[in-house]
Amino acid sequence: MTLEERIASILAYDPETGEFTWKVTIHSHAVKGQKAGSQPARGAKRIQIDRKVLLCTRLAFLLHTGKWPDGVVILADKDDTNLRFNNLIDTTKSARMRRQDKPHKRTKSGLIGAHFHKKSGKWAARISWKTVKKKHIGLFDTPEEASAAYWARRNQLQQENDNERHTASD
Repeated sequence: MTLEERIASILAYDPETGEFTWKVTIHSHAVKGQKAGSQPARGAKRIQIDRKVLLCTRLAFLLHTGKWPDGVVILADKDDTNLRFNNLIDTTKSARMRRQDKPHKRTKSGLIGAHFHKKSGKWAARISWKTVKKKHIGLFDTPEEASAAYWARRNQLQQENDNERHTASD
């Protein structure tokens, strides 16, 4: 029995509510008819099956479509508790990162796209986009200026990307 078949035989998913329930009892914490999964303090809901911890976003996609997602499954509304199928988006890791709207927790500037450049004593802006690993945008006197430059460049790249997709679909 494949992992996919095993999952389908023991776990039910309701795409309207986003809830998972056990079809069979597999141990004392996974009892037939009970809701499945645990929600950590931070991050995505998970379910453990046969000693494998699986993300509920991926399980929902599998159980609803019959196949694993091609990329990373993200939530359209960014709400970790809303696992309804119409809220799931199968996308790439880089596309997920472009949806970032909060700075990384370790950032000193508190802003996206801005970091302190020690050699110059100024704030630098850089961006990662698709095939370009990290692209230097410039040096600025304040973190706000650096972040503004980042967002301007990001919006420009997004517009170019949208235009390319639109032209390709015509």
